[in-house]
Amino acid sequence: MMITYTAFKGSNSGQVVETKITHEDVTPTEVLIENLYSGLCGTDAHYKHLDLVLGHEGVGVVKQVGTDVKSLKTGDRVGVGYVRGGCGYCNDCLTGYSWFCQNAPKNYGLQDFESGCFATNTVWPASRLVKIPDSIPSEYAGPLMCAGQTVFLPLARTEVRSWDTVGIVGVGGLGHLAIQFASKMGCNVAVFSGTESKREEAMKLGASEFYTAADLKEGKVRKSFVNHLLVTTSELPDWKVYEPILANQSHIFPLTISMEDFHISALMLVTKEISVHGICASTLTQLNKMLDFAARHKIRPVIEEFPMTKEGITEAFEKLDKGKVRYRAVLKVQHHTNGH
Repeated sequence: MMITYTAFKGSNSGQVVETKITHEDVTPTEVLIENLYSGLCGTDAHYKHLDLVLGHEGVGVVKQVGTDVKSLKTGDRVGVGYVRGGCGYCNDCLTGYSWFCQNAPKNYGLQDFESGCFATNTVWPASRLVKIPDSIPSEYAGPLMCAGQTVFLPLARTEVRSWDTVGIVGVGGLGHLAIQFASKMGCNVAVFSGTESKREEAMKLGASEFYTAADLKEGKVRKSFVNHLLVTTSELPDWKVYEPILANQSHIFPLTISMEDFHISALMLVTKEISVHGICASTLTQLNKMLDFAARHKIRPVIEEFPMTKEGITEAFEKLDKGKVRYRAVLKVQHHTNGH
């Protein structure tokens, strides 16, 4: 049986295009999802000039499962992310890092252009789906599937201790979630923002300290106290102003996509033994841990809701481009029949 559903694609002009997708029946290892919401991520803006179904922060309800699927059942609420899968047998796939697959990778924006979350339905491999905890409302779940995992990974993959100081550059779509995760882990959270305008909100989200760009340039921030620096701004910072505040053997995580070269003092890296880490995506184990942590600590993105229509998506993109979304745009699928 063929599956037909409405989807929203990018185009050469950058305009959102509504289209119909026809998909063959689910394979034995796939799942048909009725989408409820999708977050709008900055990565979507990178791909809106391509002929692909947009969206990679999805949440929906399972409507049909393949004959070999044992991990999910009809009615389960699931999350869809950046990674769709790989060959399944190479070392990267077997260890859960299928986005590195060299044989048959399937990642958002790079392969498999007909699968995305800006759609009424999605067909997805069961091996890359996670169940959404009941305590997380659907409208908040989508952004956790990309933004949430992006800021959680630095804290999960390195030896972050509750007595460490986590520095967060930027209070935006990623930064406002990073503040919550780091503070709920018990860390001292130092936020660095361009101006004073977001001080109050950063402190409410869990920041312990707040500094502006002027504070950094004028040397008003104490030396060598940040153990882990998460850079969540769309552009890389002037590293010279951050060098004095980094502790010995600290870690830097540039978390947003930037096309510019990474320029930093090699002398500082060597003499202070500082490490720079790239982060791309999560294993299912890491995603489940992130969702469980967010559920237990009531970590929620701050969202603005838009209808998942051509007009709604266009408006959301325009606000995102102008930097006026506070702090994650979420698209609600129209006329769905099931939800939380």
